[in-house]
Amino acid sequence: GGWVMPLDPKHNYATSDLYWAAALVASGYPILDIECIRGQTFWSFERTDAMNTQRIHWANKTLQVSAREYADAITMLKSSVVREPRRAQSEGWREG
Repeated sequence: GGWVMPLDPKHNYATSDLYWAAALVASGYPILDIECIRGQTFWSFERTDAMNTQRIHWANKTLQVSAREYADAITMLKSSVVREPRRAQSEGWREG
Protein backbone atom coordinates (compact mmCIF):
# COMPACT_ATOMS: atom_id res chain seq x y z
CA GLY A 1 0.00 0.00 0.00
CA GLY A 2 0.84 3.64 0.01
CA TRP A 3 1.72 6.06 -2.72
CA VAL A 4 5.17 6.57 -4.12
CA MET A 5 6.02 10.09 -5.19
CA PRO A 6 9.32 11.06 -6.83
CA LEU A 7 9.99 14.59 -5.51
CA ASP A 8 13.13 15.00 -7.59
CA PRO A 9 13.44 11.80 -9.63
CA LYS A 10 17.23 12.07 -9.80
CA HIS A 11 17.85 12.60 -6.09
CA ASN A 12 14.78 12.06 -3.91
CA TYR A 13 12.22 9.35 -3.41
CA ALA A 14 9.09 9.66 -1.26
CA THR A 15 6.54 7.14 -0.07
CA SER A 16 3.44 7.18 2.09
CA ASP A 17 3.82 3.45 2.85
CA LEU A 18 4.71 3.41 6.55
CA TYR A 19 6.08 -0.14 6.51
CA TRP A 20 8.24 0.34 3.41
CA ALA A 21 9.53 3.61 4.85
CA ALA A 22 10.33 1.77 8.10
CA ALA A 23 12.24 -0.86 6.13
CA LEU A 24 14.27 1.91 4.49
CA VAL A 25 15.02 3.52 7.85
CA ALA A 26 16.00 0.14 9.33
CA SER A 27 18.28 -0.37 6.31
CA GLY A 28 20.10 2.85 7.14
CA TYR A 29 18.42 5.39 4.85
CA PRO A 30 17.99 8.71 6.65
CA ILE A 31 14.71 10.57 6.23
CA LEU A 32 15.30 13.81 4.31
CA ASP A 33 11.86 15.33 4.73
CA ILE A 34 8.35 14.66 5.97
CA GLU A 35 5.45 16.24 4.13
CA CYS A 36 1.70 16.21 4.45
CA ILE A 37 -0.08 16.31 1.10
CA ARG A 38 -3.88 16.22 1.10
CA GLY A 39 -3.87 14.71 4.57
CA GLN A 40 -1.37 11.97 3.74
CA THR A 41 2.15 11.81 5.20
CA PHE A 42 5.08 11.25 2.83
CA TRP A 43 8.60 10.40 3.97
CA SER A 44 11.36 11.28 1.53
CA PHE A 45 14.75 9.64 1.17
CA GLU A 46 17.78 10.11 -1.05
CA ARG A 47 17.37 7.91 -4.12
CA THR A 48 20.18 5.37 -4.58
CA ASP A 49 20.82 2.49 -6.95
CA ALA A 50 20.76 0.13 -3.96
CA MET A 51 17.22 1.27 -3.15
CA ASN A 52 15.93 -0.45 -6.30
CA THR A 53 17.41 -3.74 -5.07
CA GLN A 54 15.90 -3.13 -1.64
CA ARG A 55 12.49 -2.59 -3.25
CA ILE A 56 12.76 -5.88 -5.16
CA HIS A 57 13.63 -7.73 -1.94
CA TRP A 58 10.73 -5.95 -0.19
CA ALA A 59 8.29 -7.02 -2.92
CA ASN A 60 9.62 -10.60 -2.83
CA LYS A 61 9.49 -10.72 0.98
CA THR A 62 13.24 -11.41 1.12
CA LEU A 63 14.46 -8.09 2.55
CA GLN A 64 16.42 -8.65 5.77
CA VAL A 65 16.68 -5.97 8.45
CA SER A 66 17.11 -6.03 12.20
CA ALA A 67 13.74 -6.78 13.80
CA ARG A 68 14.47 -4.30 16.61
CA GLU A 69 15.48 -1.51 14.19
CA TYR A 70 12.38 -2.19 12.07
CA ALA A 71 10.08 -2.04 15.12
CA ASP A 72 11.80 1.14 16.33
CA ALA A 73 11.46 2.68 12.85
CA ILE A 74 7.71 1.92 12.77
CA THR A 75 7.27 3.58 16.17
CA MET A 76 9.29 6.62 15.10
CA LEU A 77 7.45 6.97 11.77
CA LYS A 78 4.04 6.68 13.43
CA SER A 79 5.01 9.53 15.73
CA SER A 80 6.10 11.59 12.72
CA VAL A 81 2.73 11.45 10.96
CA VAL A 82 1.84 15.08 10.38
CA ARG A 83 -1.24 17.11 9.61
CA GLU A 84 0.76 20.02 8.20
CA PRO A 85 4.21 20.30 6.59
CA ARG A 86 7.35 20.25 8.68
CA ARG A 87 11.00 19.51 8.07
CA ALA A 88 12.61 16.27 9.20
CA GLN A 89 16.22 17.41 9.39
CA SER A 90 15.56 20.24 11.81
CA GLU A 91 13.73 17.89 14.17
CA GLY A 92 16.26 15.03 14.20
CA TRP A 93 14.13 12.16 12.93
CA ARG A 94 17.11 9.91 12.20
CA GLU A 95 19.23 8.91 15.14
CA GLY A 96 22.73 8.06 14.35
